[in-house]
Amino acid sequence: MENPLSLLLIITGTTVIAAAFISFVFKKLLIPNEPESFKQTFKFSLIGTLLGLVIFFVAWYIKKVETDTWDAPGTISTIPFYTMLIGQFVGVYLSTKNSKGTKQR
Repeated sequence: MENPLSLLLIITGTTVIAAAFISFVFKKLLIPNEPESFKQTFKFSLIGTLLGLVIFFVAWYIKKVETDTWDAPGTISTIPFYTMLIGQFVGVYLSTKNSKGTKQR
């Protein structure tokens, strides 16, 4: 790929769309009674995406230094997606933890 910025935009866009969809599904199916569950899971998934993009760019830059080309990075391009999923599950865990804590009071 000649323009690395376009690949970064594609990876970011698809990961954010997937994060919104998964957060919506979690809100409707997993924790429907918690009013802030969508915001919390989406927020943590976006934080995970941002962290994944930083890790991805560093790994891609290291690959560029070794190969002297901005070719498509291969499997390292999935790093933002997987860190987004980790962020989703952290958000779900915190949402369910908060909802359990408020029900016991």
